[in-house]
Amino acid sequence: MTFRWKDAQGREQVGAGFTHDVSAVSIFVFSRDLPPLNGLLHCEVKLPRLRDAGCVPVTVSGRVVRAVTNGNWRQHGFAVLGEMLRLCTEVSGEQSDELEDFASAPTSRVRPN
Repeated sequence: MTFRWKDAQGREQVGAGFTHDVSAVSIFVFSRDLPPLNGLLHCEVKLPRLRDAGCVPVTVSGRVVRAVTNGNWRQHGFAVLGEMLRLCTEVSGEQSDELEDFASAPTSRVRPN
């Protein structure tokens, strides 16, 4: 998967990693690229197709709710909690407004495992 976020100076950053636990509302990502806790993240996950070759891109946006920084890359990563699961590669203007509303909402939602 790939993901984007804005750093403290407002510059867009890009990272990549591997998904681990994936649910309808959360993802744990193994990655050395760590976005900030509570930061808004836009992700593209490529899921394998069941019958055909290739993959299905799924766009997810959410907040980083947990980070793990152990030495082993298999334990180094973060959890994203989101509500915006899209089977597409671009976010429309209306969806972008929804994401901003999500970004400004309190972060006291149910935490992923």
